[in-house]
Amino acid sequence: MPRSLILTQVAGKVPEKIPWLMDPSTDHSQATAKIDNVLFGSRGGINFHGDISLGAERIGTLSLVGQLAALKGFLPVAPREVQPHLERFIKAQDDAKDSAPNFTVALECLDGEGELTKLVVLKVPEESSRFNTRARPDQVTKLLAEQGDLCSSRAARVIAVAESEEDVIASGLAVARAAPLYREKGKGEGRGAVSATLWSMAAGGVAPRLSEKLGRVAENIRTAAALVDMPPNYINPVTYTGLCEKIADELRRSGHDVRLEVIRAEELRDGGFGGIWNVGKGSVGSPPALVRLSWYPEGTQEGEPGTVLVGKGITFDTGGLSIKSSDNMRGMKTDIGGAAGLLGAFMSAVQCGGNKGKPLHLVECLAENAVGPFSYRVDDVIKMYSGLTVEINNTDAEGRLLLADGVAYAAKHLNPE
Repeated sequence: MPRSLILTQVAGKVPEKIPWLMDPSTDHSQATAKIDNVLFGSRGGINFHGDISLGAERIGTLSLVGQLAALKGFLPVAPREVQPHLERFIKAQDDAKDSAPNFTVALECLDGEGELTKLVVLKVPEESSRFNTRARPDQVTKLLAEQGDLCSSRAARVIAVAESEEDVIASGLAVARAAPLYREKGKGEGRGAVSATLWSMAAGGVAPRLSEKLGRVAENIRTAAALVDMPPNYINPVTYTGLCEKIADELRRSGHDVRLEVIRAEELRDGGFGGIWNVGKGSVGSPPALVRLSWYPEGTQEGEPGTVLVGKGITFDTGGLSIKSSDNMRGMKTDIGGAAGLLGAFMSAVQCGGNKGKPLHLVECLAENAVGPFSYRVDDVIKMYSGLTVEINNTDAEGRLLLADGVAYAAKHLNPE
C-alpha cells in the first residue's frame, strides 16, 4: 500500500480519489468477454408455437409435461407416435396413485434418419398453496432440469400442456428457466435449440402473436438467470454497468427510445448517495454505481408520470466487516438477483410494448459488499440521498441502504405514479 495512503488512513481522512476503487491494474476485459459470450454469443433460442405435430425434425429428447388432468385432455390430439405411450402412462397413474411421476421410452426413427428420440412424460403435481400458482411452473422447471436434456447441444422438443391458456403460459416460461445459458459443469452451455409447443385444453395451441412475445420474455428470463448463475469474478459493478450500456444500445438500435445514465465511484459520494457509496467503497477495483435505464414509448416524454423499478444489485456479499461465516457466504453471488430480474423485466416490457404506453424506468443500485481498507463500519453514521442519516449496526444489512438511495433518487427525479 502506498505510504501516502497509509498516512491518510491514520489521519482518519478519505482521499478525494480512492486509488483502491479505480486501480489501473484491475482488468475487467476477460470477465466482460465471458459475459458477452454467454449472453450475446451464438446460442439456441426457445421457439414457442402451438403446433403439436412432430414431423421429421431431428430431436434428441421430447419432453411432455403437464398435470394429469391436462395430459388426459391432450391424449386424443397427441401425435400418433406419442399416443400409445401417453395412454400407458395415464393408465399407470390411475391404477396406482403413488406411481412414479415420470416415464421414459425411446421413439424409433422419429427424425427419419434412424436416430432414436427419447420421450419423457413428466407429471406436474396438482397440489398448490398461496406460495405457488395453480400451474406449478416451479415444478415444471424442476422436472425438466432434472432430466438435463435442455442443457445439451442437441435440439430438444418440449410440449407443455395445461387446462387454461394462462396456466400454459406460466408453464412455457418455466421451460426457459430449465434451459440455462451459463453452464461450466458438464458438457455444453445450454445452447441447443429448444422447440416448445404450448397447448391448453381451453384454447388449443397458443397463437403465433403470443408465441413471439413469449419467446422474447423467455430469452430475458434466461439472461437474468445467467447473471445470477455466473460467478462474482465475472459479474461485478463494472461489468454489470457495461452490460447495461450494451443492452441500452441494442434496444435503441431496435427503434426504442431508451436512455441511460450512470453515476459511479466518487460521483456517488459527491452526489449524496451515502448508502450506495458506503456499501461499495470497500471493493477492490469494482466501484459502486447507480445505473438508470429509461424507456419513453412513442408519444411520451421526459418528466411524465411513469413506473419505476428499483433493483438491489449486490454482486457479492461477504457481509462486510460484519463478515459472514464461510457456509453463509457461499452462494452470495445470488444477491444480484433483484437487479438481474428487473433488468429482464425491463427488457421484456420494452420489447413487448408493456406498461400501457407510459414511461418506464429501471434504477439499478450496484455494489460489492466487500472487506477492504475503506469498508464502512458498524457505528458509522452516514447521510442518505433522502437527507436522512443512518447509524450502522450491521454491515451485512446493506441491501436496504442501496434501495433507500435508489427509491429516493426515483422519487426526486423520475416522477413515479
